[in-house]
Parts: sequence; structure tokens; C-alpha cells
Amino acid sequence: MENENKQEFHDLLTSLYSATRNSNSGKQSRDRIEIVLQEFLLLLGYDDQHLFNNVSVEAEDLHPIRDLQSERAMMLCPPPDNYAPEPGITFFFDILAARSVNSPPYLTVDTASLTPEDFEHGSDYISAIYYLNIRRETAGAHYSILFSDKGIVVVRPSEDLEAFRFRELERKDSERLYELLRAPDRYPRAVAYPAGYHPEQTKLQMFTVWGDADIAYNPPSIETEHCQLNLRRFGEILYEAEIAETKQEKGNALEAVATQLFSSFPYLSVRDENLYTKFGEIDLVIENKGTDRHTLFNFYSRFIIVECKHWIDPVPAKEIGHFKDKCNMTDVDLGIMFAWNGISGEGEERHAERMATGGLNGTPEIIVINSRDLHRVLEGTSFYQIIDEKCTNNDSIYRSI
Repeated sequence: MENENKQEFHDLLTSLYSATRNSNSGKQSRDRIEIVLQEFLLLLGYDDQHLFNNVSVEAEDLHPIRDLQSERAMMLCPPPDNYAPEPGITFFFDILAARSVNSPPYLTVDTASLTPEDFEHGSDYISAIYYLNIRRETAGAHYSILFSDKGIVVVRPSEDLEAFRFRELERKDSERLYELLRAPDRYPRAVAYPAGYHPEQTKLQMFTVWGDADIAYNPPSIETEHCQLNLRRFGEILYEAEIAETKQEKGNALEAVATQLFSSFPYLSVRDENLYTKFGEIDLVIENKGTDRHTLFNFYSRFIIVECKHWIDPVPAKEIGHFKDKCNMTDVDLGIMFAWNGISGEGEERHAERMATGGLNGTPEIIVINSRDLHRVLEGTSFYQIIDEKCTNNDSIYRSI
């Protein structure tokens, strides 16, 4: 079957040159390139799910590549050492082959009208060829190609430009091109989550599916009267929490996520980290320094204590009880627990959720932030809004949804 594909691949490219030689119409040539290009990518194993047409991407939206799924992953190409794109610069690609439109591309495709002479002079002659490698480096793509009716130019990391001329294309050349550009088994992922993505690791029910979420970029930041958060940086920190493996790495990563979120409030600061007291260790102590604005934190004590539980399972009632005791003994009336997989009670057993409900008769109020909430922030929801929703919903036992 593969030999048949390779033969069909060879015939497709040589027939394109033959058809072009017999036609003088520029429009016919462009239409022919578009049709053949789709067949070209199909024969290489790319499917509609991973192909995106006419994509424009701001330079700062392009992420370095990391592959999560395979230790044997094909060679990945990080951006150049001096990678520092200027905000606002936009790159246009005719086609991207990627895991999603938000992920770094595996392959970028541009079309052009070239002449045989362009191939003779190479990258020093035509700007489209010269800038192809610059665009590949900036995008962090494995391969970038310039596709025309006269031939294909291929650039890849740490390699010289290669030109395949259809006029003199031999079977061995088309087979090399086929092996070089065929679709990967695994597509690279970005070091920050795309919008709408929720890790499969979590035991919480997924709240989005692939689809519309794939066609919108993360907003670059959240800026409200209460908080300012760089979402690209937050996405990178959240990503580290997702891929952390050891117990210590998981705990430290989730604390870093919490620290980033509270640091986004101009009137809150992280007063202490990993504070040891006679009541036990406190992961974070948040101080409300005060502000002229009216905020929900004005209704609570000066300090907030935070606990982070990056556990495989939901946090049980016993741990909620211990956390409430810490709040009581430290005279704090608001505690925030970051529980990656929520707390017990999202199923039939609701004891931990009942324990989390507080704020009555002087008891501390405990709110729970789970990984679903963290991804809401990544999609552009203010962390202040999430806390406000949970604090004002104190008549409900659903405190982590």
C-alpha cells in the first residue's frame, strides 16, 4: 500500500509540471497548485483535523515546542536563542499542520509562483525562499515548505535548504520527499495550554470538547479593576503543574499557580510561603493590604490562608476539616483550598462539600479551587470573578464547581 502511495505521490508531482508547461494562464496555475497541494498533503497522511488554512498568527502567540506523549519523540526544534518577537508582528501561512490551531506547527506551507531560474539561484535570489527559513524558525516548526508548480523548497532545523524540481524529479527524489514530509505519529504540543483544553489526567468531568475551542487564541492577558494577569505566563505555570510527576513537584507547581493568581491582585500580596506553625504547615499566607476600592475581601479578615492539594483523587472530608481547624486557630475567616481534582462530594458522597460550606455562626468560610476553575482563568475568566461566585454562593453545598 505504501509503495502505491509513493508511486501516486511521484505521478502527482510530475503531472503538475507537465500540466503547467502546457498552460500560460496564471489563474489556472494557481488553481492547479491549490488542488494538487490538497492531494499532496493527503498522500503524506495529513487529515482535515490537523490542517488549518489561511492562518494568521501574531509572533508572540507562537510557542516553543514540547512533546508530552512520547519519550522517543522525533527531533523537536526549539525557537532560536535570540527568539524575541515584537508584539503585533503577524505571520501569515497558507496552511499549517498542527495538533490544533493553537499548537506549534509541525509543518508550515506557503504557495508561490516560481520559475525554474528561482531554483537555480536558490535562497539568495528570491525573497519568498530566503524568508522561508526565518518564518520556520520563528514558528518553531519542524518543516516549512514553499510549494509551486515548478517544484518544492524544504527547510528544516540545522539543515541546508533543499529544492526538489519537478522538471527533473526522479523516483528516488520523490521517495525522499515523501519520507521527509510525511505526517508524524504525534504532533507537538505547546508549553502553554490552548484555549478550552482540559487535561485528560483530571478525574473531573471535562467541560469542553475539541471544536470551537480550537479556533480562538488565548487572550494575552486579563485586565480588570481587580486584577491584571499575563495569561501566557500563567499558562506556562499551569502547564508545569500538569506535567509534574513527583509529589513534591506537584505540590510546588500548584503553589506556584496559586502564587501567580494572588499576585495578580494589586491589593493582595503573598506574605508567607510554607509557614510552619504550632497548628501545622500553611502553604501560603495572603495579606490584604487594603485599597480604596470596594472588594469582596473587605468582608473578611486581613489574612487568608491557602492550601494546595495536587492529588490524584479528590480531597476527602477529613482534610477539609483539618483546614477549617487551621483557619479557626489562626483567627482567619476565609480559607482557599486549591484541590486539583476537587473534593469528595461531586459524586453521591457529599460530606466534604458540606464541610467546605462555612461562613455561618463565625465559622471560617472555605472555598475550593479545582483544575477546572484554573482553566476558566486560562480562557479569560477573572480569578476575582471565580472567588466572588463561590463566596456569594454560600447557601449551596456546591463550592468547587
